[in-house]
Amino acid sequence: MRVSKSLVAATIAAVLTFSGAASAKGRGVEGAKADVAASKGKPKSSASKADAPKGEASKGESSKTESSKTESSKGETSKSETSKAKTAPPSKPASTGDGPLTREEVKKRIKGTPYLEVRARDLSLTERSLDRLMRISKRYFEATHKHLTVTGGTRNAQRQAELMCSKIEHGEDVVALYENKRAAREVLEAFQASMAVKGSRGQAVKAVRQKIEEQVAHGEFISRHLLSGAADIRSRGMSATQQASFRKAVMEEPGTSILDERDGAAPHFHLNL
Repeated sequence: MRVSKSLVAATIAAVLTFSGAASAKGRGVEGAKADVAASKGKPKSSASKADAPKGEASKGESSKTESSKTESSKGETSKSETSKAKTAPPSKPASTGDGPLTREEVKKRIKGTPYLEVRARDLSLTERSLDRLMRISKRYFEATHKHLTVTGGTRNAQRQAELMCSKIEHGEDVVALYENKRAAREVLEAFQASMAVKGSRGQAVKAVRQKIEEQVAHGEFISRHLLSGAADIRSRGMSATQQASFRKAVMEEPGTSILDERDGAAPHFHLNL
């Protein structure tokens, strides 16, 4: 039986096609199984890796947000406190209890005291200075049975200028006399300059007063009389023993000192209180 070549060729082709399809189908199943097995051993996908940093970033953002809120809250609190401090009324300074007493108050304190007499035209001492003066005069009285007489007290710049000009005219060395040498030298120079130009005592007193006022404006006081912190004590009639008792009474009072001005135009002991 003769078979044509074309039929044989067609039959072979059909067989090969069927065999290839079956092989492809078998490989597909096996390949899928292999892919599943391979996927179990592989690390997580890139998408999964990306999720971890995103989570950490989320936590960082949250932390920053909380920190920002905290700082903002602190800032608002600070502003609030500052605002309160600005709007709060200023507190009154604590009283020191050492303000100047008026002349009437000083007289009332001294009235009836057997160991102190006041002849000064104005004695408005501070409370501390008056207490010191009272203790000194009491010690003196107990030692001598004599009272102290105050001849000079509080002064303004005009009165201080008049007294200093009198001292200079009397030939006293005011630079040596006053503890504040620089201030005393400025006063002396003001007096000399005024007298050299105008030669008038009235103008010299005015120049000295202006210099003293300038010093006071800068917180400098040539005499404690300007601060209600000094008193002049009469020296006339004091015996040597009484003078020694007076000096002793002063030495026993802390914060006080004596200047001997008995050689001046108006002899007295200057008592710094």
